[in-house]
Amino acid sequence: MTTKTSAIAIRLLGFPPKEEETFRNVLAVAREKGYRYTCLLPGSIQDPDMYIVNAGNLPAMALLSDLHPGEAQPVLLIGKTELEFDFPVMPRPIRWRKIFDVLDDIIDKRQLLLTTLSAQTVLSVHERRKHPRLDLDLTDPAQALAAVDAAEAADQIGHRRRAGR
Repeated sequence: MTTKTSAIAIRLLGFPPKEEETFRNVLAVAREKGYRYTCLLPGSIQDPDMYIVNAGNLPAMALLSDLHPGEAQPVLLIGKTELEFDFPVMPRPIRWRKIFDVLDDIIDKRQLLLTTLSAQTVLSVHERRKHPRLDLDLTDPAQALAAVDAAEAADQIGHRRRAGR
């Protein structure tokens, strides 16, 4: 096995704060071989390289569905889920020694995919905003009507000039 030093950013979804802290501490361990893993902090707008999702947390699974992760952003589910997904699953209780092997296998497949993609292939990346963008029309209705009236008046003047020639 060759030495891999790439840093892999992971977004955790649906875990309680104590379990997120455990993930951060375990994955931050420096290893001689394999990838280096780091968990993104909540609120970070950095795109993750992969997701680790609590399969027992329905809102997290719904969010995962909305994110549309592809093969370039793989997912590891932790625990059982009632629904079927094409993502690898690691059962609970988590075997912390085995998690590195599972993550390394997932990232190896991701790296292979990324190296075989052509330069023209566009990867789809989800929206990074934490909240939906508001589409507010702040135009005062009276101003909007005045602008329409002015445009109609200018149009009528233009028609009269053309008709008079």
